[in-house]
Amino acid sequence: MGKGSSKGHTPREAKDNLKSTQLLSVIDAISEGPVEVRWMD
Repeated sequence: MGKGSSKGHTPREAKDNLKSTQLLSVIDAISEGPVEVRWMD
């Protein structure tokens, strides 16, 4: 079948960088003010 490895991969948290900071700023700007949620009936 396919190649396999018996070793597992340990996930690591990426360092903060400009992309993650910009995305956080965009999300913060979009969600500023009252948030209206509409559910389908």
